[in-house]
Amino acid sequence: MHCDGGRKRKLERVAVAPPPPTRHEESEAVKGFSRAAERRLAEFRDATGMAAYLTVPPFDPGKYGQHLHPLCEIMNSEGRPCPGCRLMHGALRARAMGRVRPEVADCHLGLRNFAVIVSMSREVCGVIEGGRVLVNRVSPVKARRMTRESHAANRGSEVVRQARVALRNSQRISEGRFSAALGLLECDSSQIVREARAAGAPGPPRSMPVTLAMEHIRENFRERLAVGAIACVARVSEGHLARLFKRETGQTVVQFVNHLRVEEAKRLLVAERLQVAEVAFECGFESIPHFNRLFRRMAGMPPLEFRARCGE
Repeated sequence: MHCDGGRKRKLERVAVAPPPPTRHEESEAVKGFSRAAERRLAEFRDATGMAAYLTVPPFDPGKYGQHLHPLCEIMNSEGRPCPGCRLMHGALRARAMGRVRPEVADCHLGLRNFAVIVSMSREVCGVIEGGRVLVNRVSPVKARRMTRESHAANRGSEVVRQARVALRNSQRISEGRFSAALGLLECDSSQIVREARAAGAPGPPRSMPVTLAMEHIRENFRERLAVGAIACVARVSEGHLARLFKRETGQTVVQFVNHLRVEEAKRLLVAERLQVAEVAFECGFESIPHFNRLFRRMAGMPPLEFRARCGE
């Protein structure tokens, strides 16, 4: 009798326990990620003129319709998704899974697309997709393929004509400009994660000194910063902060500061028409040669080349 009562009480405790959240949309990490992504991707679109949008899990292979290219809108009209688009986007997302850098693919009609997975604490928060620009010349073969597909889908001759016009008027950019845009996208995806964590989305546990130091650096990286002053803000010695910061972030305090400054410099070089010296000083650098050396090492090219590629 006593055992039955204990079992009953145990069952009652189990019954009233709140069920774990199962919908991915309820994750605070995803909410913070979405807010940060909305801001950063708007800046990316303004700077590059390319489509860029966020999709969160669960991924529906039939949904890839944000910021459609005019040609894509025609080929996916009348409630009939284009089979080529569906296959390409599914394969591109699959290739991007587990990768850090953006994956790139040309659709069957020649539009170049990209996809990059962004995750926090090993949780996939979403995929950034976009591009949809012409990098190579449209071949007659691809134009004929588009015509055949339109006829096979019973689309009228007017739709075929509109599709040909959209393909002919598509934005075309150089390989260099597209590569530079991917570099900016990598910076933005990293910044999205940092902003999401700063906004309260869960991430790897940080000690209080490292948390205080990172918040101070993010707010003041454009100003002169000394490790000793940052340690004072974090309320620990300079040596103790250096050890904690390296252990918890995988980089030194100076590397973290330089990383934020170079990422901001990339954004300004693309989005603003400032002189290189103005960009350097705006980002907190006090020496132009030092800025140029650091930018070349971290971006793989000097600032002027980075701007030239994006402005082609």
